[in-house]
Amino acid sequence: MFATSISLDRRALRLPSMMLVAVAALTACDNETAVGPRDAAMPASAAMARNPGQGLSNGTPRVSWSVQDPFDSLYVEGAVINFHDGTAWYAIADNSASDLDKAPGKFEVLAPNGVFSICQLTPPPGFVFEPQGCTGYSVPAGQTTYITTFAVYPEYNAFWFTSNGRKLVGPATYVVKSMTSRFATTVVDEGKGDRFPSLGRLRVVLPAGGDYQVCQTKAAPNTQLANPACITITVQLGQSYNAGMFLNNPI
Repeated sequence: MFATSISLDRRALRLPSMMLVAVAALTACDNETAVGPRDAAMPASAAMARNPGQGLSNGTPRVSWSVQDPFDSLYVEGAVINFHDGTAWYAIADNSASDLDKAPGKFEVLAPNGVFSICQLTPPPGFVFEPQGCTGYSVPAGQTTYITTFAVYPEYNAFWFTSNGRKLVGPATYVVKSMTSRFATTVVDEGKGDRFPSLGRLRVVLPAGGDYQVCQTKAAPNTQLANPACITITVQLGQSYNAGMFLNNPI
C-alpha cells in the first residue's frame, strides 16, 4: 500500500551519501576537456546540429534524453549535459543550438560517429542531480535512440503523508515554517504549495536548509487532527527529506 513512500524514502536517504559520487563523476567528465557551460566552440558535428539535414544524410543517428523531477513527473528546464560524439566532449545546454528538441527538459543531439557518451554537468537552476555515472553506447543509423532520464530534485525540499491508519487520505492542510527565519508557507494537499500530485502525499519546496516545523492545521475529511499535529525536521542541500506520516484517526 505504501510502496511509493518506501521507495521515495530510500531515495531520500541515498541522496546525501551519493553526493561525493556525483562530484567524482562530474570531475571525470570535466577532465575530458569539456567545453562549457553554454555550447562554446562547437565541433563540426554540433555545428551541423544547428541546421539539421545540412551536410548529413537522413541516416545520421540521433540520441535523446530528458531531465525530470520524479516526484511530480515534470520535465525541468535548464540543465547542461556533457556529450562526447566519439571525437571530443562538448557541453550541451537545454534548448541551445545543438539541442534539436526544443521542449523544456528534453534533449536530442546528432551522433554522426554512431557512438556517444553523456555525463551530468550542470543541474537546472535551483535543482540538484540524483547522482549517476556517465553513460555511453553505440547507436544505430537512421533512428533516434532514447538513452536515459536524469532525475533532479529541488535543492531543499521535504515530503510527508496523511493516513487514517488504513490508507492515505486527504486533502489535509499544513503550515511549514522556518525555526530560524520568517519563512512560512501553507501547503494544501493537491492544492496550494503541494508538489506531490497524489492525494495523501505532500511535498514542499523550501528556500534554504535548516530546521523547519511542519504542522497539520486542517485534518482530512471525516478524520481528526493529527496528534501530535507538529513535527520538526532538518533539511539539507540535495536531500528530499521524508517528514513521515501524520495519522488522522477517523471520526
